Amino acid sequence: MRGRFVLTLSLIILTTEAEFQLVDIFRNHITVGGQEGLLIYNGGTVCDDHFNITAAHAICRVMGFQGALKWTVRSNWNIQSTYNVLLDDVKCGLPDWTSCSYSNRPNCGHSEDVFLTCSARSGSVFQLVDSSGNYITGEQEGLLLHNGGTVGATDFTVNTSLAICKAMGYDGQIQWSSGQKWQIQLTFPLSVDIVRCAHPDWSSCNYTTFQDRTHVTDVFLTCSGSRSPFSLVDKTGNTVSGREKYLLLYNGGTVCADQFSNNSADAACRHMGYSGAESWHVGSSWGPYRIALDDMNCTRGHLSYCTYTTSHNCEHGKDIFVSCKSGQDSRQFQKTLEEECKDKTLPEQQAAENLAITVLILTCTVLVFLLVKNNRQIDQKDLQIAELLKKNDKLLNRINRFEGEGDQPLKKSGKSF
Repeated sequence: MRGRFVLTLSLIILTTEAEFQLVDIFRNHITVGGQEGLLIYNGGTVCDDHFNITAAHAICRVMGFQGALKWTVRSNWNIQSTYNVLLDDVKCGLPDWTSCSYSNRPNCGHSEDVFLTCSARSGSVFQLVDSSGNYITGEQEGLLLHNGGTVGATDFTVNTSLAICKAMGYDGQIQWSSGQKWQIQLTFPLSVDIVRCAHPDWSSCNYTTFQDRTHVTDVFLTCSGSRSPFSLVDKTGNTVSGREKYLLLYNGGTVCADQFSNNSADAACRHMGYSGAESWHVGSSWGPYRIALDDMNCTRGHLSYCTYTTSHNCEHGKDIFVSCKSGQDSRQFQKTLEEECKDKTLPEQQAAENLAITVLILTCTVLVFLLVKNNRQIDQKDLQIAELLKKNDKLLNRINRFEGEGDQPLKKSGKSF
């Protein structure tokens, strides 16, 4: 009994300390989905005994991907011989590492090394990558990936591009095109084709995984607006539309229930482009996610009215699950806020307006004072000029009288000269 207890404890410790990574043929660490790499466990390779797609999914998720695209075995990379084989007999009942058992005493050689291709990073079914294969955000053109593979342009329309941009958390789309533009395209598998969307909403879309195409039809997409840090994922880690209740993620991690409210749920849904939250509840997450957000306290149902922290004192039993409702989107909600603010200004806005009015009144008062003063000075000068004119008129009259008298003969006086 004591030996069994020690064995179980050792297994837990090994699981906690497990560190997986994928490396390319030059031993570079692979961080993007869709690229095949040699699977490394704590600095050594992994043997394929009992390995299957469930184990592949579990390990990809431990590394932060949504899941596995494929796995294989081969021994044609020179770097394989530089590692020791450290893990064997990996058996997983579920695509979750906590359900797996394994042995760290392998009995196989490098001809049985596992090579693994993971899908996109957790957070979205769709991703945009640049010409180097790095994920991009913002308004720049990128190669469109779906679960780590490229998307075909057959039946692709503006509705489709709008739906996909919104699914990735953007406001809309700027443009899309297709073609074989970058060498990096050849390193990704072909994922989906014939994507048809009745409306600019991913819930109205359907597609096929049947591939009768080449990378010449790969879609390139440029989305507009900022990307929301919030997303909703299902049990497989795929991003979904919010009409059903799914796990809420913030930058790929869960959201804690501390101080979470209806306003918080509305704010998160609206930031993802929905009209608000239908419902929400607290529970345990489905996968090996970190806790990314805590104390999300919102006074209104918009993120600009929220405070939160990215450090936490929480546990996964308090993860948030949300169902969002469609309809009026976040931009319409922002317009409504602006209309409300015309009649109900915030205290800071009101104070600023009062200050501006006071400055305007003072300015007008100074201008009026200067104008009146100037007018008074003008009136004073006018009076002085008028007085001078009067004196001038009197002088002219005297001169005229004198000249008039000079024309008359002089009267003699009793005095002699």
